[in-house]
Amino acid sequence: MQAPIKMQEEAKSRALKYRDTDNGLFKIGLSLLVVGMAIVISILYGEALVKHLSPDNMYTSNQVEIIKQDTQVINARLTEQRESIHSMEIRFVDQNRSNQERFTELETKVAQLEEQIQQITLANQYKEHRVVRGETLWRISMQYYGTGRYVDDLARYNNLTNPRLIVSGTVIKIPPVTNFN
Repeated sequence: MQAPIKMQEEAKSRALKYRDTDNGLFKIGLSLLVVGMAIVISILYGEALVKHLSPDNMYTSNQVEIIKQDTQVINARLTEQRESIHSMEIRFVDQNRSNQERFTELETKVAQLEEQIQQITLANQYKEHRVVRGETLWRISMQYYGTGRYVDDLARYNNLTNPRLIVSGTVIKIPPVTNFN
């Protein structure tokens, strides 16, 4: 009889030894329940998304999504900028003229504008020359233009008060001959 009592006491002590005193099993069970619910919700949400997608609105790699509201605002701003940069206003005083007369007037105005643009671009195209000791404006004119005739024009272009006195190290702008004619 001793043996069964001893075995019962040993079993009791083992049970007490492994007893869940801080509710660890409850916490594990609760966390498993929460994780399981999250998995179920994500699966259901994924299925809802898949059912909602059609071949028209499915995304593929390198696809660009265009948001129409923002695009319209950006396009409106770009259009305003283009109009302000490239706009040219021509008013016709006589409304009774033919389209041919208006067209020829437009052609002449466009030709004038092109000529002005060409002059502006030519005015901005110049070479730079650094004056060396002993060099004169006449010699520089001969070097770039082949004649000394543009000495005064070159002095005016570079805002030189005395064309005969240029200091070595000075940078002189050499424009095209078309600027002087």
